[in-house]
Amino acid sequence: MLPDGTSFPLDFGFIPSTLAVPAVSHLYGHVKQAADLDDGFIDNLIQFWIDKDRLEGKAFRCLGVKGPKEAAAQVKKTAAIAAKKG
Repeated sequence: MLPDGTSFPLDFGFIPSTLAVPAVSHLYGHVKQAADLDDGFIDNLIQFWIDKDRLEGKAFRCLGVKGPKEAAAQVKKTAAIAAKKG
């Protein structure tokens, strides 16, 4: 979770190597799963990453959209990898 008052993509990376939304948010407080997002939100988010990586000379490919349990597991996994790298 990003602290209240921060937002994606402006505050991306606040939690190392993660993507999250505030736990208390006027815009996204109702979101419990990807299906709760407005139409087109996920498409716009994917396009953001495609464009960002293209500008950096990289290629982004979305492998899928998962739910909150998978997201929490990925955050833990990524945090553990980051901790090992120091």
